[in-house]
Amino acid sequence: MWPRQAQPGSPGAGDRGVATATTARRVCRLLAVLALAGCHARPVAPPPTDGRTATGIAYEVQGRGQPLVLIHGAFLDRRQWRPQAPLARDRALVTYDTRWHGRSADATVAFSAADDTRDVLDDAGLPAAVLVGLSNGARIAINTALEHPGRVRALVLVSPDIDGFVPKDRAPFWAGLLEALGRRDFDAAATRLAQSPIMEVGPGDSAWVAAIVRDHARVFRGNPALERRTQPAALERLHTLRVPVLVVTGSADLPDIQRAAREIADRIPGARLEVIPDAKHMLTITHASRFNRLLADFLDRNAL
Repeated sequence: MWPRQAQPGSPGAGDRGVATATTARRVCRLLAVLALAGCHARPVAPPPTDGRTATGIAYEVQGRGQPLVLIHGAFLDRRQWRPQAPLARDRALVTYDTRWHGRSADATVAFSAADDTRDVLDDAGLPAAVLVGLSNGARIAINTALEHPGRVRALVLVSPDIDGFVPKDRAPFWAGLLEALGRRDFDAAATRLAQSPIMEVGPGDSAWVAAIVRDHARVFRGNPALERRTQPAALERLHTLRVPVLVVTGSADLPDIQRAAREIADRIPGARLEVIPDAKHMLTITHASRFNRLLADFLDRNAL
């Protein structure tokens, strides 16, 4: 309630009048700042909600609006997407842990990673979504689009892997990793992987990313043969995709990853390829601002 002005001639009228004018000016300045910030127009995002599918896949939903499902890379988990959290201001951001990762169940019988993604959509009540995947997450996103095309509105494939692609080069860090695996020292293997160029993110983020990788030594104990993959291999079926696709790679990533990104973009009708200069494999972290802008532009251009 506004302060009541004193009547002229009453005791203290001059002082109270000055105070009232000062208060009014401060309130006006505050209202102007709030208007410029758009605070009055932006709804408050609901708190995150956690879920778990009947098959044991743990997921989280933040924000509201058109859904984006973010699928992490191998030996990571949904915490990888921390730099993309601002996207939840305008959209429903769904992150989940794949099998053997994070809080999701390990696989003890045959399973389909594409079906796991579909189950997350079902459990979260989402008919369809845009899928964003990094590395192995991109592989899963592609397989989901091929196996459940009605559930995928678009694909954003970052530093992508894909079933059917044959690597030509073996990075030097593989020797130490294979040596540790030969000794069945899975903790040492996870440490070697955390220190490898594939997980390099720079000094500001290296500690928390390395901790996530080391948390996932259990992945080495899993049996990858339990996953049912698409047949024929996804690489041979890319021409059948009929959704908008953005492929993002870094110019400093491993040569095989860059080659896979180009081949994927070439084989998908209408796909767009973006190369981020000097970026390595974990570009969603190291070049988060650039990546987030590319993603937002892609979504806007395609009215997603």
